[in-house]
Amino acid sequence: MPQTGISRAFSWLVAALTLMLAMAGGAMAGGTAEPKSGLTDIAVSKTSAQHRVPAGTVVQWTITVSNTGDLPVDPASIVVSDPGVDLTPPAKLPATLAPEESLVWSGTSQTSEADCPAVRNTVEIWLTEELVPAKGKTQSEQPPEVVRVPDARPENDQSSADVAVVCPSPPVTAPPPAAPSSTEGNHRDDRHGDAHDLDGPVPASPSPTSEWSQPRAGVRAGPCGWPSPFTTVRAPSRRSGSSRGTGFPGASP
Repeated sequence: MPQTGISRAFSWLVAALTLMLAMAGGAMAGGTAEPKSGLTDIAVSKTSAQHRVPAGTVVQWTITVSNTGDLPVDPASIVVSDPGVDLTPPAKLPATLAPEESLVWSGTSQTSEADCPAVRNTVEIWLTEELVPAKGKTQSEQPPEVVRVPDARPENDQSSADVAVVCPSPPVTAPPPAAPSSTEGNHRDDRHGDAHDLDGPVPASPSPTSEWSQPRAGVRAGPCGWPSPFTTVRAPSRRSGSSRGTGFPGASP
């Protein structure tokens, strides 16, 4: 018999209920695990608690390696390379580094004035794998070869950190005394004459303390040290031997 509209609707309802019950049963039983992509990937980050240090200070670094893939990683296969830094591995390595787990390395480096104004360190990590020796040869005859294995995201296999390094200021040196200019030398030659054209020493120019500026006995000094025209001269007296003054030079009593 051909199905009516009611029978078709009933069949759809039964199918929907069956599907819902199947999904509910799977959820109650724990369901199925989400399929994994199967990626092996590790990442590194580098930091320092010191941001500004004087030259000569030892800088402390922290390197964190994390499993950012969805497959476990053998910690013994992880290589950490940080040139110029003394690295210290974790005290104890686990048997397996599970996804989202991390391991921490510590490191130190010595700074100097050559590092001014800042020191920058870059750490790099990678995975390794041992190749099985070729058939017919024992391990003692051919040791296993360790090769580098690329991970899923190589862009997160490096990390850098910077620390400012302060160097002492250089000593301030006083500039040398300036040499006399050529103009000053020309003025000196014009005042005393050209010394190269004279046989004897260059005569000194008269000074205010020369003999013309010094008052002589019986002569009154006028302005600027010159003899005054109105000079009182003391002449000896004929009677008593005393002297008296006259208003003009050379006047007789």
